[in-house]
Amino acid sequence: TNRSASAIGKGCTRLETLSLEGALGVTDAGLGMVCNHTKLDLLNITGCSISRKSLMAVVLALGYVREASGFFGFVIRDSDAKVAALNIQEMSTDKEKQNQAAHCIQGGWDKKRHTIHLMQSAKEFREQEAAVKIQTALLNCKSRRRFNEIGHIRTAALCTGCI
Repeated sequence: TNRSASAIGKGCTRLETLSLEGALGVTDAGLGMVCNHTKLDLLNITGCSISRKSLMAVVLALGYVREASGFFGFVIRDSDAKVAALNIQEMSTDKEKQNQAAHCIQGGWDKKRHTIHLMQSAKEFREQEAAVKIQTALLNCKSRRRFNEIGHIRTAALCTGCI
């Protein structure tokens, strides 16, 4: 079944030869599960519920195998082709990992810049708020001083008028 094919693929990653001949429960999905996790040189899927289209897609994806002539499946083209294909896959995997790391790093920097911007905005807001409070306090202080000065002038005027 596909579940068995998946278990084989995930549990036997170093598997190079596999015959699923007559396994009617293995479908295109099972083929994908086996081939995604292993580096097979030979696969016999005669009698499985797998389409030729799926088989050819796997052959093209692996790059180092060809369709078998004696059975339904594939065989290795030659060992040099496998080494070359695996090196290309490894290089593209490394590039993929580097790109993912670069995106993570860039995302981290973008997040850090955004956080810094928010912190600066909050700091500027607090500073502006403090400046407004200081200005209000000074205006109140000047107003009181002026009020007191006027009060003193008025008191002085009243006192001089009384004499």
